[in-house]
Amino acid sequence: ENASSDGQSDGSDEQLRSPKQLPTKVALDAISLASRMQTDLESVCMDFVEHFKSETGATNLCLAGGVALNSVLNGRLSRELGFDNTFIPPYPGDDGIAVGCCAYALFGDSDNAEMPNLWNETLSPYLGP
Repeated sequence: ENASSDGQSDGSDEQLRSPKQLPTKVALDAISLASRMQTDLESVCMDFVEHFKSETGATNLCLAGGVALNSVLNGRLSRELGFDNTFIPPYPGDDGIAVGCCAYALFGDSDNAEMPNLWNETLSPYLGP
């Protein structure tokens, strides 16, 4: 413990060593809420993506936006919905939406045989394609 100039302990070391404990009810309520939100998010997203797949016949899935940061959901989408390929860019947050829009504008509906293959290597938000 730290001693003040008068030799008395200020108790700061003890405060640093002992983590704050949430009251049990608050902790359990928070855990329950987080669990329910995860379950609901997975349910809604699984239904939405499954509907999208059946309507479009898409065999590949690319996710972007804030929800694409949810690795538990991403695992379920990849394992359970039978896409041939699942791609989550290294920038799946909202900045990835702009990148996806740009890629779609450049290559989305193109059957161009000369389209450059930018996706052979892992993309890096630091190095670019």
